[in-house]
Amino acid sequence: MHGQKVQRGFNRDGFYEKSEQLFDKLFGYNRNFAETYTAKKVFTKDPVLFKVLLVNLPTNEKALALKLLSKTRLIIHSIPTNKAQLALKTFHQLRRGIKRAIEACSIGI
Repeated sequence: MHGQKVQRGFNRDGFYEKSEQLFDKLFGYNRNFAETYTAKKVFTKDPVLFKVLLVNLPTNEKALALKLLSKTRLIIHSIPTNKAQLALKTFHQLRRGIKRAIEACSIGI
């Protein structure tokens, strides 16, 4: 238009990110990862990636994020917070897999 580029459409992602940054700056709010628009977008598109990102957070942020997620009633299947819980979860998954393999091999006697 008159030799200048005209933008069409609306950038929703940019709008939400800018508004989050502006709100946080104006009110001095320390936003947790679980409260960000980006995290919610990742959760809806790829829950496995969301869990990976959540596990890689520092311990105190992870605990706060899990607390916030439990209040919003999002179902998060027991994300381990330390190595012992991770080992126990791995053991239970292996046991479940072996049990299923045995059931698949049996004829039903």
